[in-house]
Amino acid sequence: MLRVAFADVSDRATLLQAIAACRATVEQQYNVGKQHVTEQLDGVAPYPERASLNSVWWVLIGEQHRLMLRWLDWAATEVQAWQNTRPQPFDARLHALATRLVAGRPIL
Repeated sequence: MLRVAFADVSDRATLLQAIAACRATVEQQYNVGKQHVTEQLDGVAPYPERASLNSVWWVLIGEQHRLMLRWLDWAATEVQAWQNTRPQPFDARLHALATRLVAGRPIL
C-alpha cells in the first residue's frame, strides 16, 4: 500500500509490478485460508470443537481477502490506463468516482 501511496516517485511499470506482487501474496493467503476451511469440512481440522468461533474469523478474513483481490484487479486496470504516475487533477472521472463513494454505491 505504501508503494501505491508514493507511486509518484516511481514509474507506472514499477507500480503495476507492486500491485501484481501484492495480488499474488493475497491470493496465496486466501488459498491457505480456504484450505483450513476445507480441513474443517473434511473433518480433519484441529480443534473441531472451535468451529463456531473459527467461522466468525473465517468470514471476516475471507471477505477481506476477496475484497482486496477485487481492489487489486481494479487498481491494476486503473493504473494501466494512466500515462504516468504523476498526480493528476480532480477531473470529471474522479468526481464521478468520489460521488459514488460518498453515496455508498459500490465501485468494485
